[in-house]
Amino acid sequence: MSLTATSKNVVLLLGSRSIKIGYEGAHHPLGTFSVHNFAEPQNYKTEALYRDHSMDWSKIVCNNTETVTQNHMKNDLDCFQYLFYPDLSVYDSLDKFRSDLKIHLRKILTKIFYKVGIPTMNTKVILAIDVLFPKIYIETTTDLLIKHFLMRAIVIVPTPLMVTLASGSSSGLVIDIGWSVTKINVVYDNRLLENFSKITNRAGRMIHYQLLSVLESRNYDLSKITFKDIEHAIMELSSITDNESRLVSCGPYFLHANLLTNAIKTVLVPEENTLCESDDRYIEDLAIELIEQLPIDLKNIIAKRTIITGGFSNIKGFNQMIIGRIVSLNRNLESIDTIGAWCGASLYSTFLKQLKKKNHLWEIRKEE
Repeated sequence: MSLTATSKNVVLLLGSRSIKIGYEGAHHPLGTFSVHNFAEPQNYKTEALYRDHSMDWSKIVCNNTETVTQNHMKNDLDCFQYLFYPDLSVYDSLDKFRSDLKIHLRKILTKIFYKVGIPTMNTKVILAIDVLFPKIYIETTTDLLIKHFLMRAIVIVPTPLMVTLASGSSSGLVIDIGWSVTKINVVYDNRLLENFSKITNRAGRMIHYQLLSVLESRNYDLSKITFKDIEHAIMELSSITDNESRLVSCGPYFLHANLLTNAIKTVLVPEENTLCESDDRYIEDLAIELIEQLPIDLKNIIAKRTIITGGFSNIKGFNQMIIGRIVSLNRNLESIDTIGAWCGASLYSTFLKQLKKKNHLWEIRKEE
């Protein structure tokens, strides 16, 4: 890893499932890294997952596969198959977890900086991260960048704002279908309106374990299917309308594509007269509710600039499916495309002074 300073700011996007890194002003990152490739057993342990109120197991399991699915989730958490899990109550020792997280993040970032050849000493980094993550995650990350990697300064930018910036608009309704949760945020005039947001657990994690439970119910040997296999299978989908005739590889097996698309639709598309807990409400209902809560002069502006983002948005037809559900409830809604949070952060320096003045963005500097 080079320690020579660079004149360009580094752009680092940290997500639960992937990390992107490159230089400001670039059209594409130098590298995109899947978090599960760095997974390894940790010293901390997770306690019984019935304490995790963010997952209603009765809604994602079938044929009494709850125990199997929970065991897989516990194993995934115990070795950091993904980062930034929001419910800290599942960890047996928060101090031990914090220590393991710091060591694991340091290993990941060291390998990434070395792989792409980016220097760190006295470098300024634009860090795009979910500002709704528990404080422990942001503190651990920034502490590492400043104290271990010797970076000069960190500007923390919220991902919804970067997604909107990358759409060519200064305002929008950002629906981010992430790993742990789906977040719906409002950006207006290059400002994240923190008082207007919605969250649901209907996201990638629930889809992952829904598919796992379906495979278990069909007598697939889950000991032969890894976390990575499930994720790769979902990424292989060419379209949300893939039918049974198309096969997708998943570890040693080939699955009918509709097994995967049905898992996605089971989690994200409601059946008629479906009642949900407050944390498990459907995206379309929350989006409409949030638009209705906006001041009247903002409603039309925001509704006509709806943006779908997240890993699933790369699947052909997925965005149209989600937007179509929302439009069926509000015909005034229109969607716009985005090139993603990393590209928005890459463009960010062009608007640096303007955005810092408007948003009081969080900047951390190395002590002299």
